[in-house]
Amino acid sequence: MALKLNFKLIAIVSLTLISFNTYAQKTYIQGLDDIIKSENNFAKAAADMNVKKAFLANLDSAGRIFNGSKSYNGIATYSKGPENNNALLEWYPTVAQVAATGDIGFTSGPFTYRAKRADTVIAYGYYFTVWKRDKNGLFKIMLDGGVTHSLNHSPLFKPEIKLQTAVDLKTRRAPSANKSIDFKLTETAFSTLADTDPAKAYQTYLSSKARLLRNNSLVQQDKIADLAAINKEQIKAYLFIQDGSGISAGNDFAYTYGSVNVTLNNSTEKPAGFYIRVWQFINNEWKIIADEVSYEMKTEK
Repeated sequence: MALKLNFKLIAIVSLTLISFNTYAQKTYIQGLDDIIKSENNFAKAAADMNVKKAFLANLDSAGRIFNGSKSYNGIATYSKGPENNNALLEWYPTVAQVAATGDIGFTSGPFTYRAKRADTVIAYGYYFTVWKRDKNGLFKIMLDGGVTHSLNHSPLFKPEIKLQTAVDLKTRRAPSANKSIDFKLTETAFSTLADTDPAKAYQTYLSSKARLLRNNSLVQQDKIADLAAINKEQIKAYLFIQDGSGISAGNDFAYTYGSVNVTLNNSTEKPAGFYIRVWQFINNEWKIIADEVSYEMKTEK
């Protein structure tokens, strides 16, 4: 009797996993298509109309935009801004990832900026946007950041040509509800370690193919290259101060954001900036799959 009950329980659990994996695959693919379409429509609106109208049409009511060391409510900020039909901001996604449940994701890719549409490009960089479905099922911008390259770093701007959309759903099985607590504990553990040993923090928590964004640096998507880029920065400590976070319905995909104070190895200057970090539950542990830390050094006179 006990054997039969155990066999029945195993069968139910197995069917549940099969059912979830089928559901996850369908919702992931749908979510991926939707988020790429949303990003492309967003970029098209900026080109056809202007940046202000494009952002106001795509921002979530709680969406944040980043400038300097602070984040601001996007709708409130852009509502006060001027209409500028002469400037041209262009971009396109080269990377897109979403939760298995298709409700939260991010996109990233290169952008260029012209003060006037007929002028030459005066700014280069890579944007980084976190999206979340609203109550109507539409993807809206929750976080919008990015990194820039000064003009003397323009050779670093090498647009990628292949949209990276591959995902192994075998590593994306949704954890139980209490994994949302584990995510918060993991973020805290990472931030605590980054305040004393940044290299070890990233070595421990970066996924094998994380998207690393830093100003005036090539975007990296390989752990070895990621760690090399971080070591090159010569950071003694990151003090991350979280302002907010979010997690997918399936508890497999999450993000955090806030401000950061940076301590450098060979400088008394302590620049401030912001960070955006995306986590994914991979092989039964939380790993960083996208990370932006932006700060500016003071220019010596």
